[in-house]
Amino acid sequence: MLTMGGIDAIYAGNTTLTAAIEEFGYHQEDICAGISLDSAELYLATSPGLDSSEEHAWLKAYEVLQKDGTVARLQSKYAIAK
Repeated sequence: MLTMGGIDAIYAGNTTLTAAIEEFGYHQEDICAGISLDSAELYLATSPGLDSSEEHAWLKAYEVLQKDGTVARLQSKYAIAK
């Protein structure tokens, strides 16, 4: 809708918007970025009843992504502050 002139603006986090632009085959140059209204930290939340083995599996998976450089590459690609 945005590229067809159906809407004038999108309110989204930079990381989310960047991923959506790429997913739908557009380029950053296709979008005119405006002012930043605010920023926020993002968290992964779970049900209070999450099994401890599942919690450990998530933490281990993230640790692997940190060690192999995936987290750093994504932070760089999407201009996420470390």
